Amino acid sequence: MAVIVTEANFPERLGGAAVVMEAAQATENLVVIWVDQGFSGDKFAKVIQQLCNEDS
Repeated sequence: MAVIVTEANFPERLGGAAVVMEAAQATENLVVIWVDQGFSGDKFAKVIQQLCNEDS
């Protein structure tokens, strides 16, 4: 599990990417990542795939 505390005005998606980057470094296989609707969208999904070294 990864937790990062940020300022209230920190961009939500940037914080989400930072948490996933930390978690990806701590484990070899992230299988499920649960997020709320603030993290939706193809661009955010692509960033997460890249951070997790996924091709698709």
